[in-house]
Amino acid sequence: MERTRGDEIEGFLDELLETLMATPDEELLSEAIEDHGSIGVAIAGIGDEINVAINSLAKERLAEARAALTLAKQETIKNRVSPEVRKQVAQLFASNSKKIGLTLAARKDQGASEKDILGAFTDLCELHECTHRAPTPQFGNLPKADFILNDLGVTKPDEIDVEAIAWRLGARVKYERLDHCEARIVGANDAAIITVNQRASAERQRFSICHELGHWIYHRRQMLLCSADDIERPSAESNNLERVADRFASELLMPAYLFAPLAASFGRPSMHVVRKLAEIFKTSQTATAIRLVEMSQEPMILTCYRINGRRWFAKSRTIKSSWVPTDHLSPETSTFNMLHRQTPQAMPPRSTSATTWFGRLDASRFELVEESLRVAAADVVTLLRFKDAPAFLRYAEQA
Repeated sequence: MERTRGDEIEGFLDELLETLMATPDEELLSEAIEDHGSIGVAIAGIGDEINVAINSLAKERLAEARAALTLAKQETIKNRVSPEVRKQVAQLFASNSKKIGLTLAARKDQGASEKDILGAFTDLCELHECTHRAPTPQFGNLPKADFILNDLGVTKPDEIDVEAIAWRLGARVKYERLDHCEARIVGANDAAIITVNQRASAERQRFSICHELGHWIYHRRQMLLCSADDIERPSAESNNLERVADRFASELLMPAYLFAPLAASFGRPSMHVVRKLAEIFKTSQTATAIRLVEMSQEPMILTCYRINGRRWFAKSRTIKSSWVPTDHLSPETSTFNMLHRQTPQAMPPRSTSATTWFGRLDASRFELVEESLRVAAADVVTLLRFKDAPAFLRYAEQA
């Protein structure tokens, strides 16, 4: 039988324990001091060896998932769903729908087209023949996204392979032209198929895959209908199913243990920093800006407006809930000019009074730095930073 990496690690630990048990304490101490200079250094060296071995095993899981996924794609091309299987699945679903543990979620705009509905039914038929499945992991105390990434040994942003992660969780990803749907997940028991709109940008596809995986982790065996506008929105409404899925997607694509050090290395938060981080993590500028703001200790607010008013906003943890941007823009803002006067795609940072953004009496105490970026034909996001952050934080503590 072929010896696996797990067997090698287990053997290494067994040999290490046998050696330690068989060697007198005095001999161990003298050897440690002779070889490493101190007992502490020797113990640290053993710990490092174990950590390297464990991380190597985790990366092998990622490589195995990628290889299995490639093979599965080849098999799928060969084996199309037969009419007979479609008939069997239709009968199963009609007679026993409550017992098959069906999961269905789709991010939509408008209404579902007949093509999209037939596509979802085809996914269900494919699941009927699917042999690859995975139960929900036992996450323990770690945040779910961090657990998944640690399990695969992810230590760099370019190792976040969303298709391989989905496969590890029992879900296969495919790309099709969807009429009124950004993405959907169809799952039965512990197997699922995620279908993504092939016309979407690569960054939006990655986020949609992770959003649907969020439903798979948190809402398995539920039927959900998501709006297209639900993608890449702030996660303040923690009890909302869509916010839960979006938050999971952000944490999986931009894990704090990788994102925070990189963000800090680029200096003070700005749209320039957002663009650099988005390129590294292969995420949209909107999702990246939300993540940057919500993780920051600096007092900042990110807004998104259309001509008819505010769509949403996100705040850093140092901003109190009473600081809410106005529903409608002041003509003095750069965002207003971008929406109403069709100015360039981006506006550089500029100073403005906080009264142009907040209808509070105490807003006149503070100056803001506003920086705007057009992210869609109808949407402009603006990063608002308090110019004198320490003064604002002192005032916030006293208020």
